[in-house]
Amino acid sequence: MSDNEDKQLTFEATLAKGTVFVQFWTYWPGVKVPESLMGSEVEILKFSKRFLHPPVVSDKGVSGILSFKGKNRHVTVPWEAVTAIQSGDRRKTWANVEPKMAPMAFA
Repeated sequence: MSDNEDKQLTFEATLAKGTVFVQFWTYWPGVKVPESLMGSEVEILKFSKRFLHPPVVSDKGVSGILSFKGKNRHVTVPWEAVTAIQSGDRRKTWANVEPKMAPMAFA
């Protein structure tokens, strides 16, 4: 099983139980988040099936509509950018602190 498949399965299993926190590299190609989050190298987003707009999960990554300072914004996080997945009770369920390859912009 690839890391991306493992991340997807972990995310889906954790989401089925409630809230999921996803830590990711903001500069990774394909990441789409509000500009205010792009100032740091690593960020964490919170997803839940109980949100008004539940996340959409695919073999490419996770996306959805999240609220930032009261405004809904579409976000996309490719699995390659994900460095950790944590359940709502703060138990780490998947982690890899270093990506296997750097994005072209940082190579």
